[in-house]
Amino acid sequence: MTTITFHIKLASDMQARLYAMKSSRNGFWLAQIDERHLTSVEREHLLRMAPAGCPKALEWNFPYDPVGNVYTTAYFPDAAYARLTRSFYEVSMRSDPEIARLIIDDADPLTIIHAAIADDRARFLRARAELERRLHDDIILFLNNARARIEELARLGADALTENEIERGHRPQKPGWYDAIVNERIFGQAIGNDVADAWSELIDRFDAARAEARARREEAKREAEARARDAERRNLEEARAWIENFGSDRLKTLVERDLPFWREYVSERVRVEYPEFEPVTTGRKTWRNPQADDIPPTNEQIDLADRYNARIVMVTINLYGYSRIEPRVVIPEAFGGIDLIERDRDGGES
Repeated sequence: MTTITFHIKLASDMQARLYAMKSSRNGFWLAQIDERHLTSVEREHLLRMAPAGCPKALEWNFPYDPVGNVYTTAYFPDAAYARLTRSFYEVSMRSDPEIARLIIDDADPLTIIHAAIADDRARFLRARAELERRLHDDIILFLNNARARIEELARLGADALTENEIERGHRPQKPGWYDAIVNERIFGQAIGNDVADAWSELIDRFDAARAEARARREEAKREAEARARDAERRNLEEARAWIENFGSDRLKTLVERDLPFWREYVSERVRVEYPEFEPVTTGRKTWRNPQADDIPPTNEQIDLADRYNARIVMVTINLYGYSRIEPRVVIPEAFGGIDLIERDRDGGES
């Protein structure tokens, strides 16, 4: 014989009415019962009412095991993980008038327990049906989205991926209910196979597209590095040729002795080819096109830009930890890939 202690959690309206009853303690109605007085269906359901009851949602056949304590339970569908979550269910006079009346009238404990188990099982079946409905909808949505994504990846390949998917490791997420559908086959083998096949093809297509995208980027990086090396070589060849034809004796000496010469070369060539243009040589500069509410250029800047077919832009000057935006004359790629930026004539830059 197994004795079961049955706990019915009471809502506040019930506690106020039953505080003096011997069967009521700490907000619960309690009674002990011999399990042999219960039907097989009731004994099966007690496993769902036990504190360590089966956590899986769609278990049709619960293994029978003697239970010591059971509690009235509320069940909530969690379709994301194919399960029912649980909490205590409070019996109240408003929502459970039949059971409430039996308890208030101090009916036979077995009668109360039969009614409470039936009510609890009805809550479980409603929650399970709602879970099945939501889960079915989620599976259909997953299959439709997966097939659409597979078609997109097959058609576009690497071009179908976002920056996060290519570089930051983002990839399709396996649904939380996947194991229940594919491995436990709670909706049958056919649906499980459909989900498994869609997921497998989606991941294969995705991984192939990401490998293609990363290979493209590596190739583009190598090509860019090769172009940069070629440009550097051409710029040095151009600089040496100019120094040989037009450079000062000092500049030629620097080149002949393989000493640093680039900064002096730029200054000297600017003095020769842009005699009234004083470029900035320090600090980090970025620029953008002027906007209507920016600081306007001076007449001298406008004349300077016209003289050298240059542009007037808004330059961000970062100097000694201080940043400001102001109009400057810029000669893009004046020579050797160099952008000549007008120096601050009021000082502060060199």
